[in-house]
Amino acid sequence: MLQCKPMQNEKDTKDFDGWNKKKKNIDAKIPNKSWAKKGEVWWCDLGVNVGHEQDGGKNFERPVFILEQHANYTCAVLPMTKSIRDNKFSLNLRSDGYSSSVLLDQIRLISNKRLSRKIRGQNMAVFRKVICAFKKAHNFLNCLQ
Repeated sequence: MLQCKPMQNEKDTKDFDGWNKKKKNIDAKIPNKSWAKKGEVWWCDLGVNVGHEQDGGKNFERPVFILEQHANYTCAVLPMTKSIRDNKFSLNLRSDGYSSSVLLDQIRLISNKRLSRKIRGQNMAVFRKVICAFKKAHNFLNCLQ
């Protein structure tokens, strides 16, 4: 029988109970209808996740890049980090003296309720760059030009 080792490092301990309390408050919000636009960057309550799924940071929040609005109350996002990463599943961006990486392997479909405030407005040139990198990382053909 395969046995998993428990996490040894206090740094690896996740606050699932704290996230559950915040998640209940987020779920109680009135849903926001279709206001995030593709190419924007928002603060998002990603919370605490399992394994190597990207968590929210302090206060369970993390910036996300909006890929697409779905229906009226959900959108597809890619989490971002201020850590610059050098691998095929990260796209490093620099804007206004701020460096970040878009995590191309962590796509999520989220409720608009998780979006708390806009960081940056729509930038279609950056959007096309992110989509192209996403397609290349996942071996999709016909990258947008």
